[in-house]
Amino acid sequence: MEQAVALFRKHYTRPQLQEQDIRELIMAVDYHTLTVELLAKTAQVQRYDAATLRQAVERDLRANVEVSRQSTTVEKVGTYLRTVFSMSRLSETEIWLLKQFACLPAEFLSYDLLKALLINEESPYADVFAETLAELTRKGWLLQQADTDSYKMHAIIGEVVRTEHPIRPADVEDLLSAITQRLRIDQTKDNPVDKFIWIPYGNALLGAIHDDSGELSTLQNNLAVVLQALGDYEGARQLLEKALQSDEKNFGPDHPTTAVSSSNLALVLQALGDYKRALELSGKALAIFKKALPPGHPYIQTVAEIYQAILADIAQSPKSPKR
Repeated sequence: MEQAVALFRKHYTRPQLQEQDIRELIMAVDYHTLTVELLAKTAQVQRYDAATLRQAVERDLRANVEVSRQSTTVEKVGTYLRTVFSMSRLSETEIWLLKQFACLPAEFLSYDLLKALLINEESPYADVFAETLAELTRKGWLLQQADTDSYKMHAIIGEVVRTEHPIRPADVEDLLSAITQRLRIDQTKDNPVDKFIWIPYGNALLGAIHDDSGELSTLQNNLAVVLQALGDYEGARQLLEKALQSDEKNFGPDHPTTAVSSSNLALVLQALGDYKRALELSGKALAIFKKALPPGHPYIQTVAEIYQAILADIAQSPKSPKR
């Protein structure tokens, strides 16, 4: 960090950006030397504040500065970095692997974990996974810690990859399935605490894929249930609102998948004190399950119990607090 701050200060001499601003920027770009230099010079010339600089790649901010790399003049931050990290010279397999890393937390992950998350028995990339990982490391797209046999992608490179090649659920199908399964809580045997380690993976995936096709709904539901167990009810609510909206669009308002999202959201809203909407959603889920499932199905019993519990809360709190 001290070296990175010194590099930034070398090119930025104005007083507007405070020490904490600079440190947060450095962490946001994952200590990427070229980007630290570029942002410092851009801040010096364009007088951007810290909040604006944090969006430099995404918004392709104007720079008009010269960087030490081949004494190149940079007109736009995002455009330049996408040129530096152009994927046009990479193979299809290399692009596939970079897309996977762009959906993972920007931290060192062991080879064994990467293989478990990305490769299954039917994967067409199984035979070339190890050599592709080695080749991308050799080319500088990935970083390696040899002593732990672990790999990571710079956060700034991940942002460029996601911008240059927008990621769809089909691009990361095996990873999506693996993380969704690891976030699933089986109430009969699982301890929710054991699922907490997978929260950053779920967040990284959902942050990388902008899609409402319905293929993310199960991940959103599973992650929301784990967040609820952690006590993050607001985070769970936001995810379930998205899942419900997606399910209603892709499956219809009376589909059992929609009912699952409705029921999960009802539980979270109950915890947040929004009893009126919680009762409405749980009642809707109960009606769907009664129509779609045979009598006595566990889903029917579970949602009926939720519905009754919300009614009891309403009876005890006539003036339900607003969210």
